[in-house]
Amino acid sequence: MKEVKGEDLPDVVVLNIFGFLRFGDLCRVGRVCKRWYQLSRSQVLWKVVDASDVHLCNRAMEKLIGVLVPSVVHLHVHGSKSKSPLSERLVAALSDKCPRLRTLILENTYMLNMNLNTAVTLDQLPQNVETLSLRKCFFMTDQLFCMASRMDGPKITCLDFNGCWCLKDDDLPFLSWLPDLRELYLENCENITNAAVGVIAARLSQLVVLDLEGTKITTMAFFILSKSCNRLEKLFMGRTSIHDGAFLTCIAVKPLPSLKALCLCKTELTTIGFAALVDIFHDRLKWLNISGCKISSLPREETSLSGIQVIQTSNFNKQESCMHFNTRNCDW
Repeated sequence: MKEVKGEDLPDVVVLNIFGFLRFGDLCRVGRVCKRWYQLSRSQVLWKVVDASDVHLCNRAMEKLIGVLVPSVVHLHVHGSKSKSPLSERLVAALSDKCPRLRTLILENTYMLNMNLNTAVTLDQLPQNVETLSLRKCFFMTDQLFCMASRMDGPKITCLDFNGCWCLKDDDLPFLSWLPDLRELYLENCENITNAAVGVIAARLSQLVVLDLEGTKITTMAFFILSKSCNRLEKLFMGRTSIHDGAFLTCIAVKPLPSLKALCLCKTELTTIGFAALVDIFHDRLKWLNISGCKISSLPREETSLSGIQVIQTSNFNKQESCMHFNTRNCDW
């Protein structure tokens, strides 16, 4: 058999191989030779840029933005809280280099300047951004979204605040300035309570996805949402104090008519509440997570769970996070 060398491979094969590489590895193979450098810079490979495996300081962020190409539609970076990688100048450069950017994920980023003001506002982000994730970031909500109502700003449809301890109930009204918002992820926001849910029901009733996992909400939150958020298709309330009462008192009302996915992992739900839940949602629910709940066994009647994908893992870790934002494109 004839030995095949790397330089003998056609471009289409090399590009296919490069497509399996992480962003850092893709940059490294570009140093092998001139041909590989040109192929590694192909815009086909640069639609999704995930640089989250490296903690970027200000200077490293500048270098990253410098090599980005216009084809980038998804960018995920992991910052360094000691040296913020986000500034007005860097965001302007990002907007110039990546005009087609639709998903921006900033993780572990301290977004304040020397005057303790949020360094950028929403309208300064690339205009085509629709999905914005500020996972474990620190910012001033009122300043970040102060220009959200501008007609020429990005039309944010999805917001992720996973692990943002700086976010409080009083910050939720500022999100009502986003008329296109359809998905809101507040997972592990430890300062979010029923008061924030009241704001969501009153001002963000257009939501189709709401993630409240790991917050301080109670069963009352379910009652509040059931009265106003009729468009909700996915509701995540795991690792909270939700109990049977949320469903036992709603059997006759049939709340949340559009609900397709529900997460109640590590809640106070028991077999009694589960039976009521199934009676309410059996004709529309497609996905249900009851891992770590106090449910001894599922109903014997096969028809009651027909068409529902039930997740029930007995060894579900108490500290484990479902990270629903990462699976938002799943179609149950």
